[in-house]
Amino acid sequence: MIQIDTMLMQINDRNAVTEILIPYSKGDKITIDDAWIEDKEGNIIRRLKKNEIKDRSFISSISLYEDDFVKYFDLKYDQYPYLIFYVSRIHYAKSLNIINIDHTRSKTPALSNTLIVEVPLTDSIKYRYENVGNPEIEVGGKFRKLRWNYSFTPPLFTDIYSLNSDFKAPSIHIVPLFFKYGEAGSFASWQSFGNWIFRLNKNKDKLTEEERQRVDNMVKNTDSQREKVKILYRYLQDYTRYINVSIQLGGLQTYPASYVCNHKYGDCKALTNYLQSMLKYIGIKSYYTLIDAGTKIPKFDADFPSQTFNHVILTVPLEQDTVFLECTDKNIPFGYMGTFTQGRKALLVDENDSQLIDIPALQPEEVLSSRTINIKPDSKEIQVTENQKGYKYEFFNYAVKELGKDKLDNIVRGEIFAGNAELIEYAFHPTDRQSPEINLNARYSVTNIYKEYGNNLILPPFPIKVKDFEKPAQRTTGVQIDYPEFYMDTIIYDISAKQISHIPEKISIETDFGKYEISYEQKDNTLVCHKTILLYAGKYPSERYEEFYQFIQTMKHNEVKNIHIEAL
Repeated sequence: MIQIDTMLMQINDRNAVTEILIPYSKGDKITIDDAWIEDKEGNIIRRLKKNEIKDRSFISSISLYEDDFVKYFDLKYDQYPYLIFYVSRIHYAKSLNIINIDHTRSKTPALSNTLIVEVPLTDSIKYRYENVGNPEIEVGGKFRKLRWNYSFTPPLFTDIYSLNSDFKAPSIHIVPLFFKYGEAGSFASWQSFGNWIFRLNKNKDKLTEEERQRVDNMVKNTDSQREKVKILYRYLQDYTRYINVSIQLGGLQTYPASYVCNHKYGDCKALTNYLQSMLKYIGIKSYYTLIDAGTKIPKFDADFPSQTFNHVILTVPLEQDTVFLECTDKNIPFGYMGTFTQGRKALLVDENDSQLIDIPALQPEEVLSSRTINIKPDSKEIQVTENQKGYKYEFFNYAVKELGKDKLDNIVRGEIFAGNAELIEYAFHPTDRQSPEINLNARYSVTNIYKEYGNNLILPPFPIKVKDFEKPAQRTTGVQIDYPEFYMDTIIYDISAKQISHIPEKISIETDFGKYEISYEQKDNTLVCHKTILLYAGKYPSERYEEFYQFIQTMKHNEVKNIHIEAL
């Protein structure tokens, strides 16, 4: 396959990035056919010299070694605007995709783009496109030519929780129906693609003799399959580490289990294959599983088999349930699928029966963040106890172990309890290793907690943070909430000096988007405020955004209102 890029870019000011990077892999042949600078009138100022074209490794910060490189050059001019023109040519040694263009995350305008794909008539291809017109198709001689013309203007701002399907970015994805990439394969179906992945990784499950003995010793005292899986998963977490090694077919093909036995590190493929190999050795069936991981659940076209995955996990069917194992995280509980992988499609790889499966979605009780706040005006102190699950658990579980104290202090000051309060001390208390939650105890000092007007009190509300969604007139997409957001607060106000005659009424709101509730009760010498905010996971079209926005604003309004207490 040969890819020719002809590019013309306008550079508007000195802040623009002018370095041109063209990535390629070992075995590919790349040339820069021509490159020059034009002024705004179209006059060529100077051409690129051959000795200005450099090469370097394209290794990423998480990799030990990669077979990826980048050819790069820089064309600068001191009068703006000016134009950079270049033509690059890559002869690919091997290819799985023909092309995958997606402007979804692009911030750069594409004023006029043309994609031309020439394919031999003897070759079968599949293609999918969105937010571009139908291709012009021309057949002549031994080739078929497809041409797309399109443009793209990125939005100035990205909506909070934007709905993927509403983002009208051009995308064109073309794959060969049949390919030879290490092994012969096909994109005819998800089954055929998954079966190719199986063949690509076949016979890479051999453990060293020392490792087999170690595995035997670890599981010899239990007959429970689940317990054996858990023991080996804990062993993986405790004695290996994640690091990327991407050479040859490294983007898709795993390193042998023996490699991890000897080196005690590997990428997601190698660590997953290593655990799968240990389970196979003791007679437990498991499945290498491809997934597109990320903070946002991506669009997924089940009718277009292709290599759209960026991560690998392990699926272990057991008698009572199926366990999904994330093999790159040393800190999470056994069987925990967090916000990075929950609620999406994955490709379970089997020898002859690969298939799409659903990864379970997180439920509200699994993402609950609950706080108890005790306010004692006499001591001018606020005590906060918080139990965090879901994303907050994942973040703080990582932060406590990996970030320095200064960064953690700033996070606790700004995120846990914002406002005019000074942090005195705090401590995180991770729960049992099997529990996906973490606890925090903190103390803050604050002045003028309560305000008195005669016999009446005004109490601060200590609001739960709710995102600042765009006003309906500014919103361009619907809403996509990938997992629930669930908060529960209990605020205990010490009012021993006052006798209450009236407390605020309960507020309860329930909609298709979630629910909000706030209520009060008097207990002994305290006023207790109970608050609940729950946003449901779901996709809501732009036609309902104003309704969604009103629900959010109603919650925010009630959250920031001071509490008025009538006393005798």
